[in-house]
Amino acid sequence: MSGSEGRAGAPVLAVATPADVEEIVALMAAAQDPRGAAGLAQAMPAELVGRFVRSMPCIVARQDGMLVGALLAQEKPEGDAAGPVTRAM
Repeated sequence: MSGSEGRAGAPVLAVATPADVEEIVALMAAAQDPRGAAGLAQAMPAELVGRFVRSMPCIVARQDGMLVGALLAQEKPEGDAAGPVTRAM
């Protein structure tokens, strides 16, 4: 089974492209907690999402043609730009 096929109704995974950026941003915005609580999905500007998609392999999941998930990656920041979590790694 290739990456473009899947079981009926099952999500299909693919490498994200710049054409996916607006949908990724919209999905992240929809996942925000209306109370403002910090969650795993933080809204990001389209420019930042686009930079991730262009610089690192990012994955999108589509189900019945609709974007239902995204996994974004970025290079590990160095020095003072690294947050406490990446400095502890």
